[in-house]
Amino acid sequence: MLKCDRHPQGVPRPGPHLVRHRLPYSGTPIILHAGAVADGSGNEEWCGPDPVLRLLDRFPGLRLVIAHLGAPDHDAFVALAERNEGVWLDTAMVFTDPPYLGPSPLHLAERVRALGDRIVFGSDFPTIPHQFAAQVSGLASLGFGDDWLRNVLWSNGLRLFGLESAA
Repeated sequence: MLKCDRHPQGVPRPGPHLVRHRLPYSGTPIILHAGAVADGSGNEEWCGPDPVLRLLDRFPGLRLVIAHLGAPDHDAFVALAERNEGVWLDTAMVFTDPPYLGPSPLHLAERVRALGDRIVFGSDFPTIPHQFAAQVSGLASLGFGDDWLRNVLWSNGLRLFGLESAA
């Protein structure tokens, strides 16, 4: 797994040699903080759905996990995941109870449910700014049932990292 926090780190993408020669063929999941953050801190040119689309166009075999459901660009990143089998979404700080990253994108709930096999639990540990239980209870309150919740909290992550047989 590789984690790339594009906005605070000012990283346009993982290093070209790593991307060109290793990651597209390895199946290594890349957790990508890609949501645009227009807070004046800089590096916004590397964030949002357009740079991620360019990356996927160039390296279609990448396995990306978009952190925070792509917040604040939830709609665009859910659509991106719907169109790209290699794009997964994590739930860190999204659908929390109470909300943390602004209003929960409840208008996307059914689309997130449909993507259930590519939704993974994200806690944002160790920088988690809310109670851990707030994340889990928020996901449970979506009302998608025990199987969906179990998959998001456990099984999908095992599958993402190729650990199903280890469980």
